[in-house]
Amino acid sequence: MHELQDTYGTPRTSKSIPPQFMVGALVGAGIALLLAPANGKDTRKKVGVAAQKLGSNAKSVVGRTRHFVEGIRQDATSAMNAGRDEFQRSQRSRESGDTWSA
Repeated sequence: MHELQDTYGTPRTSKSIPPQFMVGALVGAGIALLLAPANGKDTRKKVGVAAQKLGSNAKSVVGRTRHFVEGIRQDATSAMNAGRDEFQRSQRSRESGDTWSA
C-alpha cells in the first residue's frame, strides 16, 4: 500500500496538518470572535491574538516552502550537471572515434 501524499508528492504523516486547514481554522476563529457578543476591547484583543497566530503559522509555512523549493533547486542543478557531464563525455568519445556503449 502506498502512503498518502501531499500536493508536492512528499509523504504525509498522521501528525502533519495541512497549512490550508490551519489558515481556514484561524480565519473561522477570527470570524467567530467578531460575531460573538463581547465588548470592543475584548474583541480587539482576541482578534489581535488570532492575527498573531496566523502570522506565526504563515511564517512557518513560508519557511517550509522555501526549504522545499531549495531542495528542488538543488536536485535540478545536480540533474543538469550530470546531464551536461554525460553529454560532454559522449561528445569526447565520438570525437576520439570510440562507440558509445551503456
